[in-house]
Amino acid sequence: MSDESSFQQVAKSIWDNAVAEGFRGYDPYDGLNSRFLWPVVKRSRFMRLALQQAVKRSPLNLRPLIGVRPGLNPKGLALFLRGAANARFIELGDPVFKQLGQMLLAASSTPQGVQFFGQDRESLESREVTPEEVNLLQSGRIGWGYDFPWQGKGFFLPAFFPTAVCTCFVVEALRKSRHKLYEPIARAAARFVNFDLACARMPEGICFSYSPRDDTCIYNASLYAAKLLALGWKSGGPALWRDDALEAVRFVISTQREDGSWVYGKGNDWDWVDGLHTGFVLETLEDLARILGTDDFDHAITNGLAYYSEKLFESDGTALSKPGERYPMDPHTYAQGAITFLRLDRHCPDSRPFAASILRKAIGELWDPDEGVFRTRSSPKSTQSTRFIRWSQAWMFRALAYSISKGSGPK
Repeated sequence: MSDESSFQQVAKSIWDNAVAEGFRGYDPYDGLNSRFLWPVVKRSRFMRLALQQAVKRSPLNLRPLIGVRPGLNPKGLALFLRGAANARFIELGDPVFKQLGQMLLAASSTPQGVQFFGQDRESLESREVTPEEVNLLQSGRIGWGYDFPWQGKGFFLPAFFPTAVCTCFVVEALRKSRHKLYEPIARAAARFVNFDLACARMPEGICFSYSPRDDTCIYNASLYAAKLLALGWKSGGPALWRDDALEAVRFVISTQREDGSWVYGKGNDWDWVDGLHTGFVLETLEDLARILGTDDFDHAITNGLAYYSEKLFESDGTALSKPGERYPMDPHTYAQGAITFLRLDRHCPDSRPFAASILRKAIGELWDPDEGVFRTRSSPKSTQSTRFIRWSQAWMFRALAYSISKGSGPK
């Protein structure tokens, strides 16, 4: 079987299962959605972290036991929508595009985490946005976050509280699927970045925070914020947004190490290199170069891609979690690897065949054809049994669909 046939077969299996489940599923980080334990842990940062990590790391799926229901993750929905825009077996006029678009609008929030449209997220999934609600976009600020509370190292985010990362994935999916409200949403999301994210201004450039509730300097998150500004500018926003996007890129490029790598962020808490976030940085730099119409980032991208391919992949396409570390074998890391090499094909003549080898390796190592699911292998003898709709399924669907689409040109 050819790569294209194999990839399409797996992508269609993921898609059919997701449609049958209404795009609902579990997430590695959804432990704080526990109906039974949330009242116990909600006032303690330590207990929130402990519960979240226990649920994430357990080889058994504890979620049904502690009252965590399968959720609709906005980032997962965006990945499926973006993948569907590339998938040859899904027509752009398919009703699922409208369905996913409605789900994403229902999941949107104000910068304070309150629902942006209407009063009931579930009701918006089955109705059109009213003209009055559309008018809110003309001067409002909109964002997206995960459908569960989340405790990070440095900050806590309630369910649906917007972040630069999740918002950028949604806005890009609406753009790729040609959603009728894309342009006013792009401008409203850029205003969210401009008015609500912390912005550290330094001689090297500027760095945006992850969310309105923190002042961290995480490089991939700042680049996603910059991309939102660039998309807002491209959709009719002020030139200031383009200038700030360029300054954010300038800062991240200034933090690139001599070997071409980037650590996760600024500060001792974020001082590590991994394959997943390196891929995010490289892909987003390339996206920004294309949106802003510049080749000023090419040197940094080329050096970063060389490090990425040499230190975070093996020659057979095995994606490493960190330099020299094979495990955990994570579908998310494989998917981002394939997407990054496909997206950056102008920088490397062998990027397309190498992306195909990454996807072949992911299918060979992590795909369970009987269950129609990608698993995470935490060690040579241990495999995570839970089906993760956003972390594994949606990411691999997007990567496989994108790989297939490259046969007819980049999208």
